[in-house]
Amino acid sequence: MKGKIKAYSRIIIIFLIISTITIILIVNSTKIRTLSINSDADLRRISSIGSGTQDDPYIIENRRLGVFKYEVREKYILLEIQHTTKFFVIKSCKFYGGYICISLKGVENGTASIIQNIFYGSMYLMGDVGFNTGIGIEISNTTGVNISDNLFAKDENEDDLIGYSVSIDNSFDCLILNNTFSIGIVCFRNSGMIDFKDNQFNVDKNLICSECYQINIINNQFTDFSRALQFWSTTTIIFEYNIIQGRNFAGAVWFNDCSDVILRKNEIIKLEFGIIMKQSDNCIITENVIAFCDEFCIKIEMNSSNILVFGNSFIDNNLEDFHYHSQAYDDGINNQWHNLASLNGNYWSDIGSNTTYSIDGSAGSVDLYPLANPVT
Repeated sequence: MKGKIKAYSRIIIIFLIISTITIILIVNSTKIRTLSINSDADLRRISSIGSGTQDDPYIIENRRLGVFKYEVREKYILLEIQHTTKFFVIKSCKFYGGYICISLKGVENGTASIIQNIFYGSMYLMGDVGFNTGIGIEISNTTGVNISDNLFAKDENEDDLIGYSVSIDNSFDCLILNNTFSIGIVCFRNSGMIDFKDNQFNVDKNLICSECYQINIINNQFTDFSRALQFWSTTTIIFEYNIIQGRNFAGAVWFNDCSDVILRKNEIIKLEFGIIMKQSDNCIITENVIAFCDEFCIKIEMNSSNILVFGNSFIDNNLEDFHYHSQAYDDGINNQWHNLASLNGNYWSDIGSNTTYSIDGSAGSVDLYPLANPVT
């Protein structure tokens, strides 16, 4: 009898130990892990290695911040850094949810790098209303930030739960290089000297640039694309060597109130429109391939002027609109669809036996020197 009691006692004790461990694990799994850095002293305390110099920056690495739980009822920032002057690198961390994953504000120019991290969106509740993670990386009033080799990933249910993957506001001389975006919008506002290069978009989202200058969008891939790449009130844009592949014939590369734009050597395939120019001027569109768009390959709207279009290949765009007769549209002023210096126009897949190509629209534009073969 005593042996049975001892056995039962052991079972009860083991059960209580397991229950206690389970409760501890549950509490720990739902605890929101955040870091707030407001001085160089905080950087020194939190970083794993480094002395804060350019050659030996502070390293914040291998952290797991946030919580992957939908029922969190709080609006929080996972990693907030402001008012620092030392060099630092945020590296190989994982961020789960949060209203903002990383926020940099007022950090000393050229001191911050964000590399090789993974960002997952989540959902938080305010009252009984659910909201997605607002921003993956927020850069504000900070110059010279390097954002490279990061992954913005969908959650375990393949849901896109981030509004903006990267948001740059009133910041300058930033590099966004070789990141993979499977969630979120990239947004630049009131900023300049931004290099956006070698990135991969696998997401039905877009890039928005508003009131900026000297923006370089180079050698990026946008796949499964059905939104618009939007440039508003921005000057001096280089947009080249990008591949944009749409689905369901939606989306466009759209410039509104922009100037001094060069679009060169891009491939734009299966969007609704290829390129739209609205109230924009002094632009060059050359050596691009625009194909299989549902509407016009290039649409130049009213009050757009001094746009030079030559050396492009336009293939099978706007084939089903019986109201118009060409692949392009020009309602602007003083635009040229051929280069007068080289006497080169564009390749039009539907030109047939014609020796010139008329462009629809009120401008009455004509490509006087169409090319016989696609541009390679």
